[in-house]
Amino acid sequence: MKNILKSALVVSALLAVSCDKEPELKVTDKGPDMKISIPESTLMGASLPFEITLNDKIPLSTLKASLSFDGTVVSDITIRTKESGVYKDTLHVPFLANVSDGQADLKFVGQNIEFGITEQTLQVNVSRPIFDYMTLISNDGKEYRLDKTSEKYVYSYTGELPAKVYSRIVSSQFGDDKRTITFGYKNNAIAEGGTSYIPFSNGLPGTYTITFNTLSLASSPFVVVKVNGVEAVNMEKKDEIPAESYGAIVEFTQGQTFTIEGHKPGFSDWTIDPDYLEAINPVKGEFKFLPVKGTYRVVLQTSNKFIRISPTTSTTDLTAGYPVLNDDFSGGLWIIGDETIGKPVGSGVSWNPEIGGLCCSQIEPKKFQITLVAGKNIGIEVGKGFKFFFQRTWGGELRKGSYSEVNIPAEFGITDDGNIGVASTLAAGDTYRFIVDFTKAKKEKVDGSTSATGVVLTCTKLK
Repeated sequence: MKNILKSALVVSALLAVSCDKEPELKVTDKGPDMKISIPESTLMGASLPFEITLNDKIPLSTLKASLSFDGTVVSDITIRTKESGVYKDTLHVPFLANVSDGQADLKFVGQNIEFGITEQTLQVNVSRPIFDYMTLISNDGKEYRLDKTSEKYVYSYTGELPAKVYSRIVSSQFGDDKRTITFGYKNNAIAEGGTSYIPFSNGLPGTYTITFNTLSLASSPFVVVKVNGVEAVNMEKKDEIPAESYGAIVEFTQGQTFTIEGHKPGFSDWTIDPDYLEAINPVKGEFKFLPVKGTYRVVLQTSNKFIRISPTTSTTDLTAGYPVLNDDFSGGLWIIGDETIGKPVGSGVSWNPEIGGLCCSQIEPKKFQITLVAGKNIGIEVGKGFKFFFQRTWGGELRKGSYSEVNIPAEFGITDDGNIGVASTLAAGDTYRFIVDFTKAKKEKVDGSTSATGVVLTCTKLK
């Protein structure tokens, strides 16, 4: 019995050794036979079809196809194969920038399960399509047609456009299969199939041209408007700020020359507030800043072509930070008046501080200035007028008794409560400059309200 058991164990051990032996790896140096059919030519942005017949006694593994431009693989595909037969597929021919028309290499690699490989490289003529037109589709669904220009590959649209046009560009149909190509933004550049919107920007809205070059994939414009180096951003319509206004908070020193960059038409047809700016070269956007050093809000109002400037106590919020007149007579002095008061023209609302209020320019410490043109910034009729306030709303104010000295033309008068009004009809176009001097003044309470004494009021007729 013991001998029988011993023999059984020996046999089992031999069997175990036999089972652990690795199978023999079969390798061949001959791959499958290949017969290839491809078109003679294709277009960038199209699909390149191919048909390959594979024959082999050995089961097949894979078929690889790749397309190369100037030695660089730009498209490839791997097909799993099992047996001999006909295999059909397509390779995408990418639409790349600055690739010239010419021959591209199309390489096929067939492999069987014994690692036998067959390679074959053919040439195919590749050319860049010329589209009939391009369509720019914005993120709000609006469409603009870019037509051919005299320059090959360049398409353009000119028309009234918002400051920023986030969009994709779609080609007209091309090729035998009438396909289209969509261009979007990818890695901060325009590319075929880019999924992000292209951030076209002219800085400010208006009539301008969008171009697209289908050879270089370059496009324009991508303009950013900057005020003294600070980017102007779109502002929400609020109070006195109309829609399509662009603002920036900027640090200025008195008398400095600065530039508003990025607005190609310039500002020659815009209204320039003489209390804040002197135009040096409005076509190039060059100006001289007139008030005292400080932080100011600059608003480019495209709807009425006016540069609105006022001091601000905020460094971040364009819709806040309206200064008040401080006890040392720094800060802001405001005028509030009837519907004819306003810049660049009358506000159209009567005694509404949030809409019709104007901030005077501090031309010297404790000295403020406001310039009004009859028929534009103040009405010419008797009774039209305004009043000086210590804030952009009701509250502290200047009354007639606040002034220790008043030097104004006969065509203006001042009431006991401080209203300055037209006393005799003004001639349209005449310009008047009011200066309020707090150099020797002091704040005090009058009838329970904040006011001041020792103020000097002067008005000069400029023309």
